[in-house]
Amino acid sequence: MTTLAPTDKDIARFNSKYTVKGDCHEWNTPHSTGYGYFYLKTDTAAVMHRAHRISYAIHFGDIPDGIQVDHVCYNKACVNPAAMALVVMMRPPKRIGDGMPKGWRPCPKPHCPEPTPPTQRFCDAHMVEYEQSRGTKTERGYGKDFQQLRVKWGKRIASGIVNCKRCRKWINPSESWHLDHDDNDRDNLALASPSHALCNLSAGGKASHRGDRGPLPPTPPPF
Repeated sequence: MTTLAPTDKDIARFNSKYTVKGDCHEWNTPHSTGYGYFYLKTDTAAVMHRAHRISYAIHFGDIPDGIQVDHVCYNKACVNPAAMALVVMMRPPKRIGDGMPKGWRPCPKPHCPEPTPPTQRFCDAHMVEYEQSRGTKTERGYGKDFQQLRVKWGKRIASGIVNCKRCRKWINPSESWHLDHDDNDRDNLALASPSHALCNLSAGGKASHRGDRGPLPPTPPPF
């Protein structure tokens, strides 16, 4: 049993660190992973915890061993207790009383029933084989220059001003995203720009936004 015991002072400090945005209570300063983090002070130290776990502890109490706290809203930065659900620690995480999480599917490799998350082409085991078959990162166009460019784009995405090159919709800083090569000139990094992970990886992801493309909002120019 994981016991987190925030004091009234901790709770007041916690409540000052998020903003209500619709149904979500979004952490004001999420980590690059998308999660909020909160220091919970004890008599001897200050220990950092994911903010949504603190929110669960404040409103519902202890977290059972072997159980994770999942976001029903799929927004990692959200700390709204109404958006929390307990899940069994497995891959994929299985929500208690629920089936496979939204977007997960069986591995597309023949005769492989293993679950595959929406941001991967294959299950974990077959992803290792797939990556090895593609050569080194430099050979595939993901070398040092690409990684440096991704860091620069990441700062823009964190400020909430970048749109997906595929579906033209806004990229939420808490969403998974890829730095997408240009379809016609893969070697020209000046043409690479961000897209949602799903939009980049699958035709289904690209099609999910079909029909709702509005005017393209202003997007920062390439570096």
